[in-house]
Amino acid sequence: MKKGINHFSRTLEILQLTKINMEKPEAWYKIIDQSDADSLSEKLEEIIRNSKNLYADRLKEIYAIEQEKFNLRDTKENIRAIFKKEESYNLGREKLLGLSFSELQKIELVTSPLVRIYEADWKWFLRYPFQNGFDLKKVLATKKEDHYFLLEKTGTFDDLLDSNISDFPLIEYQYFLLQLFEKSKKVEEALEDFYKIFEIANEKAMKNLIMLTEKIMKELIFRRFIVQSD
Repeated sequence: MKKGINHFSRTLEILQLTKINMEKPEAWYKIIDQSDADSLSEKLEEIIRNSKNLYADRLKEIYAIEQEKFNLRDTKENIRAIFKKEESYNLGREKLLGLSFSELQKIELVTSPLVRIYEADWKWFLRYPFQNGFDLKKVLATKKEDHYFLLEKTGTFDDLLDSNISDFPLIEYQYFLLQLFEKSKKVEEALEDFYKIFEIANEKAMKNLIMLTEKIMKELIFRRFIVQSD
């Protein structure tokens, strides 16, 4: 792992924006391994417990997320294995996307073992962060809501970030579908459970729901978040 890289940049920015006292910023750039992270974590958790700051809950959540990203990183050897796995998933993806929706429903799929899905009270990730930019001040100004995202182990190591973990925001329906495929099952079985979430008023509403579900499923397959079972 490389020195001089801050794996907890948003945690640090929240600390600075909210003026919660903590270690000097330099301390965040000295987290090289798990023991360093654990040491700083203990100090941070103590500060959160003792803090009456209005934003302590946001600080606690983003630190937990960034710590999870830090812990999920892989060794170079594992990353090479993941890259080979991605190549296999790419081939399977093309076959799946070539099927009609009715044909797809007979296939057994599973949420990729390379992704982890999460719920959060605030929106920490954007779909196109480089286009839209991310403003943590907006997070501080919003109330708790239901938000969803995933972290993905990738076969590409980013030297700038010292990590192979990418993040992606999910809409509610994507999150529910990924949950339904946590264990391998036929698409038609998962969709039967998915449709039960909704109160379907009439045939037209059902048709619209099926069209929406097909669109969501295709994107999840395209992004390799859902893959064909081994």
